[in-house]
Amino acid sequence: MNDEFIVHEVPEFALYQVMTRGDREAVAELLSDRLALELPLIPNTTSTSSLGLKATWFGPARWLIYSPKAQWFLDDVPGCSVTDISDSRRLFRLSGSSVRDRLATGCPLDLSEGAMPPGTCGMTHFDQLPIMLCRNDNDSYELHVERSYSDDLLSALRPYD
Repeated sequence: MNDEFIVHEVPEFALYQVMTRGDREAVAELLSDRLALELPLIPNTTSTSSLGLKATWFGPARWLIYSPKAQWFLDDVPGCSVTDISDSRRLFRLSGSSVRDRLATGCPLDLSEGAMPPGTCGMTHFDQLPIMLCRNDNDSYELHVERSYSDDLLSALRPYD
């Protein structure tokens, strides 16, 4: 059995928290047009654009917008507030044939294909540390963690390194 498990930190990215203050659907449509990215309106889902932008449903009328480049691109969006939270988070990509097994050692979410298929996400914990976990495909996840917890999280993910 191949027990490959790779943790890769994404060193540069931008992450924005977007919260609507009015008509959620109208603001989502405006943002979707501006970003060329369909914002998810279904809980715990994600969407990705051809330019690498990723939107994650974070709560009713709330999204996290990820950009692979540290750039500000959401000025003056009527009906919502946009907060750059990039510096408060670290982002890790987890991959390999044993990634689901490794995550299952410290994460209470059901990570099975039926419960968490690719394109879904969830606020959860790993080893009692709060995280947002997004499933990209069968052997790949993204894990967002508050910067102050990140070293502890890495120690929990790689207990034998």
